[in-house]
Amino acid sequence: MAELLFKAAADDADAPQRFARALLSRTAIALKLSTMHALDNAAMSGPIGNLVESVTEGVHESGTLVLQLAGDNFFLNGEVIKLDFSSYEAGQTLKGLLLRVGAHELAYLDVPSAEAMRDFLGRYQTHARSAQPAAMLKEKLGVFRLRAISKAEQDALAPTLDAKRTLLRAYAHVALVIEGQLALMKQGRQPRMARVRRAIHGLSDAAEDLEPLLIALTRLDTFAGAVHFHLAAVTALTLLMCRRMRMGRGALAEACMAAALHDFALDELPPPAGDKVTPKELEAQKRVPLRTLLRLAEVALGSDGLERLAATYEVAAKVVPGATAFGHLIAVPCVYDRLTRPQAPRKAMLPDQALQLLFSQVGARFDERVVRLLAGVLGPYPAGTVVKLSSGELALVVNTAGDAELVAKPRVKVLPAGQPVDLAAPNEKRTIVGAVDPAEAHANVAQLLLG
Repeated sequence: MAELLFKAAADDADAPQRFARALLSRTAIALKLSTMHALDNAAMSGPIGNLVESVTEGVHESGTLVLQLAGDNFFLNGEVIKLDFSSYEAGQTLKGLLLRVGAHELAYLDVPSAEAMRDFLGRYQTHARSAQPAAMLKEKLGVFRLRAISKAEQDALAPTLDAKRTLLRAYAHVALVIEGQLALMKQGRQPRMARVRRAIHGLSDAAEDLEPLLIALTRLDTFAGAVHFHLAAVTALTLLMCRRMRMGRGALAEACMAAALHDFALDELPPPAGDKVTPKELEAQKRVPLRTLLRLAEVALGSDGLERLAATYEVAAKVVPGATAFGHLIAVPCVYDRLTRPQAPRKAMLPDQALQLLFSQVGARFDERVVRLLAGVLGPYPAGTVVKLSSGELALVVNTAGDAELVAKPRVKVLPAGQPVDLAAPNEKRTIVGAVDPAEAHANVAQLLLG
C-alpha cells in the first residue's frame, strides 16, 4: 500500500490509509447488498460502480490489491489498515462476510469490469446462501482471488495497533453493541446485557492511561444525533466518573450498563423546532414516554432490570429523595452530552457553557456532588475542545493537566499544523481565552487526536 500515490494528494501522507478504508468500506457494502438483493436490482448499480472505481484506481497505481484479515485487523498489501470511526463498522461487516465462506483474503488481481464484478458478487450470493459456502474457495474467479490463509500467514502480518487506535476501536465497539441492543428492544426482545458488560470491560481496559483521549472521542461531532453514539458517550463519561470515585470493576460495569441503555427512547422524539437553546432546554430532556417504559418493562431484562428501568426514568426527573444512585449519576453526563452535541438543528453549547448550566440546576434537578464530579473529570476545556489562545491562534486540547490548579493550562496542538504546546510549561506565556466552535478550526480533529 505504500506505493499508492495519488495525483490529487501526492503530498498527503494519509491518502493511502484513506484509500484503504474506502476500498474496505466499498467492498463490505457491495458484498453485504449482494446477500440482500438480486444482482439486477437498481440498488446494486451504485455500490458496484463505486467499488469498480476504487479497484481501478488502486490497481492502476499498485498493480494488485490484496485485502487480508488477521484476527480483528485488516491489511492492504501487507500494511495494517487503521480503521477510524466510520470504517470500523464496515470492517466488522466485511470480517463476517469473508468468514461466512471461510476466507481471510480477497485480492483484486486486475481491473474488473462492472459485468465481472456483478458475476463475482453473484457467485458470492449463491455460495453464501448454500449449505457449503466454503466451496466458493475452490472456484476460479478470474481477476478475483478468494482464499483462506494459514495461522502462520496471519501471524506473519504481525498486526501492531497502537494504544490510541485500540481505544478508538473499543469505543466504536461499545457504540455498535449498544446499537444492537436497541434494535432487539424495539423488537420486544431481551437485550444481551452480557455482551454490553464485555464491551464496557474492554473499553475500561483500553482507556487505561488514555482517559483524556476517551473524553476527546466523546466530543467528536461526526455522529452527533445518533442515539447509540449519544449512549456510548454517556457510558464513557460515566465510566470516567466511576473511576474517579475508585469504584470496583463490578460496580463500575453495573453503572455503565445502566448508562448504556438509559436513553433508549431518544429516537422517538421529534427533532427540535429551532437552533436556539432556551431556558426550557432541560425540560426537553424529560422525554421517556410512559408507554415506552411499559414496553421496556415487558422485556425480560434479568434480575437487575428494574433498577435500570428506574434509572432511565430518574435521569429525566428532578432530584428527589430515594432516587437511585444510577439515576443521579447518569443524569449529569446525559444532559451534558445532549447540550454539547445536540440533535440538529439545535446549536451546540460550548463545554464551559454547558457546565455552567448544569451548576445552575444544582438542587433543582442535579446532585451537586455529581456535577462537581463531572466538572473535575472534564475540566473547563475537555480534551477534544477547540480553544482560542491569547496569541490569537486556535488550538485543540489533547490532554488536561494532572494538577487541579493547572486544569486551565492543558496540553494543546496549535492549528492547523498540530504543533504540540504545553500551556503549563514554565516559559509558556500563551493562555486560553475561551472555547470556540469546532467549525472555526477547519481541521481534522480525529487525525490530530490519533496521530
